[in-house]
Amino acid sequence: MEPHVFRELAALLESRSLLRSSRIVSVEEQLAIFMTVVGHAAPNRVACEQFQHSSETISRYFHMVLCAINSLANEMIQLPGGDEPAHPRVRNTPFMDALGAIDGTHVSVIVPKEIQERFRNRLGGIGSRDMRVMQSCLDDRSFSIPEGKYYLVDAGYANTTGLLAPYRGERYHLAQFTSGRTQYRNMKDKFNHSHARLRNVVERAFGLLKRRFKILRVPTPFSVETQRDIVIACAVIHNYLCKHTIRDPNLEQDQNCHVDEGSYPNVGRPHQSSDGGRGTSQSVRDSVARQLWLS
Repeated sequence: MEPHVFRELAALLESRSLLRSSRIVSVEEQLAIFMTVVGHAAPNRVACEQFQHSSETISRYFHMVLCAINSLANEMIQLPGGDEPAHPRVRNTPFMDALGAIDGTHVSVIVPKEIQERFRNRLGGIGSRDMRVMQSCLDDRSFSIPEGKYYLVDAGYANTTGLLAPYRGERYHLAQFTSGRTQYRNMKDKFNHSHARLRNVVERAFGLLKRRFKILRVPTPFSVETQRDIVIACAVIHNYLCKHTIRDPNLEQDQNCHVDEGSYPNVGRPHQSSDGGRGTSQSVRDSVARQLWLS
């Protein structure tokens, strides 16, 4: 984090009365303690040595900053709305109705034995399938997808309303489309390649998030609730950096994160039924694939 961005974030937290300096620990030092723990996965004893404070002081200010950062979550973590213009990467392409990409990533979490059963998956391990998490969010309405829009997802999700998945039985991973192997066999093959190049952005985002915050790569001794809040806080800080860092090499665009350049004279939204509803998820995917194939 650039020094001026660090100072601006500390000033923001203080100006909103989310943090305040104490007699022995300033707001900037409180934020520095937090960033040391999440950025380097520093254990409490290391932070104690670095900042010359007691274990209780380090723990107290870590949780205070965690709460303060998460107070910015609704402001810093926002989903795109249905009325916003299409992203430049998909504007004037068959993917014009894509709002973004969704994927899952593993974050090491310590779960107490007495509640492990609720987190156990069908293979007997601790974790959850991507589609199960998504369905839970859709069921409790904590996540919604605007009418006529969709997110790009991988084969771990169902191709259903609002979620556009690749065709099964065809190549999909970018490594399968290396130089000399990009001759498309059919429209499904070309669709999967274009889909993978766009959706790859979310995998790179997760990779960047974990490189910035090493605490997401190791289990921590906090409660499940605190471990959850740490993930949210890391996302908040990441988005803050994206908005306020003048130049971040980690955020430079990758050439594989866009649809092949070219003209799409037949670009159009999938045909909607006479009752005003949009076409089925299968027809949406077929329509996009057909336009890509004919371009």
